[in-house]
Amino acid sequence: MLYEQDVGEFSRALIDELSHLVVQDRLTDRLARSIGLPINLLIVENLSTGSDQEVIRKAAISGLADIGGDTAFGLVLKWTKWGKPTGARRSAVEALGRMGSTDASMKTRAKERLIGLLADPRFWI
Repeated sequence: MLYEQDVGEFSRALIDELSHLVVQDRLTDRLARSIGLPINLLIVENLSTGSDQEVIRKAAISGLADIGGDTAFGLVLKWTKWGKPTGARRSAVEALGRMGSTDASMKTRAKERLIGLLADPRFWI
């Protein structure tokens, strides 16, 4: 029987071996939806992985939105800031909207940030 830690270590090794970014994107998204803590750590690591059209970061941000919680919310919030790649920022905005619509405690914070982003002259919506 595999434990979450074993699955997390296996998943990390598997993703490290993948060279095709679209496969890595899809695998990260699937793993984020299926398992807890080890995958959360993997998702956070994937936030620092650059890729064509930000596919890996977008999958990681989407995974954080699916997992939810204050830590995930804080990470997603950081990716809405100026200076982050535009594709990742767009995904973070979408994730904030999703997180705010499913968690009442995050609704106000998400709404404030989304309204604040409307004044960002460098953000394409």
